[in-house]
Amino acid sequence: MSKISNQDKYLIDSCLSFYHNTKNDTAKVTAISTIVEESWDNNVWPKYNIWLYNHTLKELNKKPNNKTKRFLLNSISGAINNIGYNYKTQGDIEKALEYYHKSLKIKEAINDKKGIAVGLNNIGIIFDDQGDIEKAISYYEKCLNIQLKINDKEGIARSYSNIGLAYYNQSNILKAIEYCHKSTKIQEEIGDKKGLATSLNNLAAIYSKQGNITRSLKYHKKSLAIEEEIGNKSGTAWALINLGRSYGKLKDYNIAIGHLKKSMTIGNELGIPIVVQNSALTLSQIYEEQNKGMEAYKMHKLYINMRDSINNEKNLKASTEQEAKYEYEKQKAIDDAEHKKIIAINNKEKEKQIIISIATALVLLLVVIFLFFVFSRLKITRKQKQVIEHQNSEIVDSITYAKRIQDAILPTSDYINKHLPNSFILYKPKDIVAGDFYWITNINNKVYFAAADCTGHGVPGAMVSVVCHNALDRVLREFKLTNPAEILNKTRELVSTQLNKSTDTSPHMKNIRDGMDIALCCLDKNTNILDYAGAYNPLWILRKNTTKIEEIKATRQSIGRIDNPKPFQSHIIKLNSGDSIYIFSDGFADQFGGDKGKKMMYKKFKNLLLDLVNKDIAIQKVEIDNYFESWKGNMEQIDDVCVIGVRI
Repeated sequence: MSKISNQDKYLIDSCLSFYHNTKNDTAKVTAISTIVEESWDNNVWPKYNIWLYNHTLKELNKKPNNKTKRFLLNSISGAINNIGYNYKTQGDIEKALEYYHKSLKIKEAINDKKGIAVGLNNIGIIFDDQGDIEKAISYYEKCLNIQLKINDKEGIARSYSNIGLAYYNQSNILKAIEYCHKSTKIQEEIGDKKGLATSLNNLAAIYSKQGNITRSLKYHKKSLAIEEEIGNKSGTAWALINLGRSYGKLKDYNIAIGHLKKSMTIGNELGIPIVVQNSALTLSQIYEEQNKGMEAYKMHKLYINMRDSINNEKNLKASTEQEAKYEYEKQKAIDDAEHKKIIAINNKEKEKQIIISIATALVLLLVVIFLFFVFSRLKITRKQKQVIEHQNSEIVDSITYAKRIQDAILPTSDYINKHLPNSFILYKPKDIVAGDFYWITNINNKVYFAAADCTGHGVPGAMVSVVCHNALDRVLREFKLTNPAEILNKTRELVSTQLNKSTDTSPHMKNIRDGMDIALCCLDKNTNILDYAGAYNPLWILRKNTTKIEEIKATRQSIGRIDNPKPFQSHIIKLNSGDSIYIFSDGFADQFGGDKGKKMMYKKFKNLLLDLVNKDIAIQKVEIDNYFESWKGNMEQIDDVCVIGVRI
């Protein structure tokens, strides 16, 4: 539910009370006027917009004159628009578009040009967020044409900025720069400092993508100066993050760290976890470049904590808002009843002129009630504690059962030994359940096997892993594809469809880009020919009696929803007896540890495998596991680990 100041809340509540108590229809409409204005400015949900929607309909049913009717239609359009916006923030895009279009139709019916432009802009933003840039630009341009006709300069500047960002998302840098400069020019003319700060920041991001870091830095500095001038602390924090990133790219680490620490301080003061998350991630990367392993580890851990906190908040947001709506309706009924009760008590007191002895008796009664209340609260607190403990136990039991389900989809040891007899799988989930998984199947004496790393870890990662595992099975069994690159192409299509199908039915999920990185191999056991394709995860080959690792690089894109996807590439390799191959997720090399608390990195991983090349494959698994645990020491495991080794 959006935050609202006590002053604004008092004003809206006063108008609500006035509406219910006045008998004058004109006065009722005036009360609605104030509520719609305050609700629009504060975007309050669901308390006032639901009230506004219902009571504006009630006033329309009284058949007011044309002037009042137009005003009421404008008010109900505002309420519907606000409801659409809040569905958008919940991630329910279908509902958001439904309400935005309802609001737009009313604005068109009363010929409210400025309102029509706002409606078109809102719809454009949704398509922009969904990655449909062509549609977004179409709506932005329709909005801009209306604003140019009515000379709405603030709106024109906003539309130029939105069109510029849309072109930026299309990687059309020249167009993006052109429109963002148009926006800043108008905002300077009309003195819109807040909008100017945002546009300057957008320009800086565009120049950064173009590779012009010096010019990007110039606009970031201008944006920061304006944010500090107008006292916008949230905007100041983001400007500091952007400056920190730019200075980091220029290797000016001390200035970069200073800006990022300031932004983190502001983020903590304002309670904005996404600011802390972005500051911590960039600091971790800079410390790692400076070889400050312990500082990099601390910031990386803070980044992960903030990321998980934000994900949990998003998952709970929809249910929290529904609960708030329910509580408001319940509280409203209680307030009305209490109001009538107070009036009755006051009248009775005036009539009977309660004497001092009765007042004393009432005081004693209140003391007894208070003591009873305290006793009741203690009982409720004890009961709540028991309920929480029981719920925690049920959650752990549920996750443990989820592990049994996840284990059930993984291939058994007997199956692995039958089809890859000279192999090992090192599988170390970070939590009870994992986002990493391994996959093996045999078709016509060709063994398909993969090491996959799905988005996240724990329960969210495990849920994505089930979707990805099922997609791989379907591609082979249902679509009969056998080439690894074609398998990955079709798997990406199925995973993207399945996950984004969920966004249509789950209001708390928005623009899901979850998926997986994977190394997929097909080994022909008759010819020892290996066909490999990968999404970010490479293949390492150690030839018999070798002194170096042969690396086959993966295609640099994930399986899942991405912009501008490209086909995956297959690599065919002839293997000989005694050669060893390795595929893995990034959890092993990304682990912090050692004497200095730094990341292991892939170089140490490669050296370890070279040391073990002549040892039995089963012994290699034990040695690799021991090395990981020794490196990790007392530090926390930061991600799931999956390593597969096969000797020919």
